Amino acid sequence: MLRHIKINDDSAGYPIDLLSIPAHYKDDLESVMIPYGLIMDRTESIANQIFNDFRHQSLVLLCVIKGGYRFFSNLIEKLQSKNRNSDRVSLPLKINFVCLKKRRKLGRLH
Repeated sequence: MLRHIKINDDSAGYPIDLLSIPAHYKDDLESVMIPYGLIMDRTESIANQIFNDFRHQSLVLLCVIKGGYRFFSNLIEKLQSKNRNSDRVSLPLKINFVCLKKRRKLGRLH
């Protein structure tokens, strides 16, 4: 079963006239590569998969601060919703955050 969404390098994306785009972005965009609704649908699918695969375990979820926070918070929201609405099982969650920094030594990244 396909468990990913592939976007080809030469994809033109979705025309903005097919989507609800805030007016202040319309002059800056030609297309949208991944619409918000598709991202949210995929996030919910990932949450369902996690919930089903780990339903008898306790999870520690780790978010890398900066780039991953928005996705992480949406994923947590979907998992918590599954917990509230499931009468069979609850998935215990512990949430942690880390901040990663690049180290430079003699002009090179390590």
